[in-house]
Amino acid sequence: MWAFGVMLVTMNAGADALEVDRALLVRACRNVVPSGGSAKRPLYKLADLSNALAQHRVKPDQRRREFREQPSVELQAMFEEHLRLDTAGREAKTVSGARKRLPALLEYLVKLVAAMHRDSEAHHEPNGRHRVEQFRYTALVTLRPHVGMTFDDLSKEFNRLADERYDGDTA
Repeated sequence: MWAFGVMLVTMNAGADALEVDRALLVRACRNVVPSGGSAKRPLYKLADLSNALAQHRVKPDQRRREFREQPSVELQAMFEEHLRLDTAGREAKTVSGARKRLPALLEYLVKLVAAMHRDSEAHHEPNGRHRVEQFRYTALVTLRPHVGMTFDDLSKEFNRLADERYDGDTA
């Protein structure tokens, strides 16, 4: 459905478009106000769903309680900087404006993923690699609508930057 020149989607269609599980999207978007539709069939802007999913993914990891440790101050600062860069790119008025900010965001995302790998290995986290890969995947998927690129193209660019920076190893 189109409203004011913006396509509105259901939660199911948004989950399909963002390639995430519907339940995850529902949890991430519990505070997002629908942009249209009815009470029985709310409709949302895809950009709103994407932003909520990105913010949901950069929340501090509460699983650290199991390890009786506080999250790394350095890592938390990196998450906040990533969120700032990501928000600036999403607030660009045009796709070309968002693409101009893309290299800096991807470069920072490579640094953040590498720091997350080091942190999870230092704390011997079970499933740490999987958690980091899920973060990387979600960060790239949620960029797609804003920069007008496919996930594969974004992933190739991320991997190219990671290979240049870390000689093929993002850990």
